[in-house]
Amino acid sequence: DGLILENLRFQTTGVDVALPKTRLQLNLARLLSGNIIVDDLSLTQPKIAIDTSVMPPSEEKQPESGPMEKIHLPVSVQVKNVAITDFDMKLDQSNITFSSFKSAVSLNNESGLTLEPTTLSDVLFSTVSQTQPNPPQPEQKEPAKPIDWAQIEQTLTPAFLGNLNTVNLPFDMHIPSFLGTNWQYQSLNEKGEETQKITVPKVELQADATDHLVKLQKLDIDSSLGTLSSQGQLQLNDDFPVDLTLKSDLQAFKSKDKTILPASKVDLNLSGSLKKTTALSLTTQGVLDATLTGDVKLAEDKMPLNLQLKAKKGQYAFADSLAPLKINDVDIKLTGDLLNYHAEVVGGVEGMDHIPHTHVDLNADGKLYEVTLNEHVSLDNVAELEHRAVLETELLQVLLQGVASLLQVTLLGLVQASFLNILKTELYSIVAVLLFGLELSYNARTCFDYGAGDNLAVSVEDLGHADLLADDCFVQHFVFPP
Repeated sequence: DGLILENLRFQTTGVDVALPKTRLQLNLARLLSGNIIVDDLSLTQPKIAIDTSVMPPSEEKQPESGPMEKIHLPVSVQVKNVAITDFDMKLDQSNITFSSFKSAVSLNNESGLTLEPTTLSDVLFSTVSQTQPNPPQPEQKEPAKPIDWAQIEQTLTPAFLGNLNTVNLPFDMHIPSFLGTNWQYQSLNEKGEETQKITVPKVELQADATDHLVKLQKLDIDSSLGTLSSQGQLQLNDDFPVDLTLKSDLQAFKSKDKTILPASKVDLNLSGSLKKTTALSLTTQGVLDATLTGDVKLAEDKMPLNLQLKAKKGQYAFADSLAPLKINDVDIKLTGDLLNYHAEVVGGVEGMDHIPHTHVDLNADGKLYEVTLNEHVSLDNVAELEHRAVLETELLQVLLQGVASLLQVTLLGLVQASFLNILKTELYSIVAVLLFGLELSYNARTCFDYGAGDNLAVSVEDLGHADLLADDCFVQHFVFPP
């Protein structure tokens, strides 16, 4: 029957572990030949409480340098059955419970790590948000330091993946089937009232990593926010060829029974190689019916790029009191690199109570800190606007803000934050290789109030996200003209 232990307890500063019943059954038949076999490892109603506020601070350790190498194991390990029932863990103000975890695992030099068909059921992750009774008074802000554009250029110049070399996994990994059912996330206030709830009825995962080839054979997530499916592969040597697809159907996002974002579909494809040219294709339907295509060179200095965004239609209401901003048949092209780019914008824009249907045709050259309009600029129907002299300039400024924002949000946001961070996270967690990315602490916001009269300001002090209603120059001059 194996070894059965009851009412085990472990306590230390900030940690309390209670194991009402534990069963361990060993098979010693092949121990002398270097094979550790565990027929059964079962835990019933384990309870763990962790309070990090009273735990002693951990010592900082210098990360070990050097490439990862294959690990040679002196023995092989096989656990034929792992079962955990009614698990309960409290971590500060968060609580994690699940009713059942069942699996089997083996680790040896021949096949590596194999996680046999695994199930994890009835997971509930809940967290309690606490409000401060006396919020701290804001400290007096120091005068903002001028942006060091030279330092930013120096940061952006080296290739993102210039030092990416062959990655050796410590051992092969195989996950033929992982199934999660009935997962939930719950956010509570101090009174125990539910403020947010996300349900995940089903999660399926199949993955394999053999030698230098990592395959995501299947990832399916079904949740109250929508569905997501993905598959693909990445080679961890040579030119690092990649082939990844991701599809998602997102439910409409509502707040107080009002639709903030309509239901949307997203289709992302990555192909090519990380060391040479990486091609991307992103298609969205919903709040924006658009396609983004192009390629980037992540292993070259300044990251050369060639992107095109075609938006058939899209609209978004920035405020309840204003009609939504609408765009139609917009075509935006970006070429160059992160430090020097050329942009061409063609399309229609209208809405927000002050913009009639207007056709836009312009092109511009830009750097991190400036945007220069070229001679060819066309704004049809602008004459219908009141305060034409000022509003024509403001509309051009908003459009330029969109170009700058496209560079920062679409380019850096999608390519670097979404794409590179996904790659970086995966390689960190799976193969523990360092991929350093761009970290900019500067606030991203564009304001063109440094122009005068009908003259556009050439220098853009802050390039970044298009938060139109938060931009004083847009609100004061364009949305609510004097």
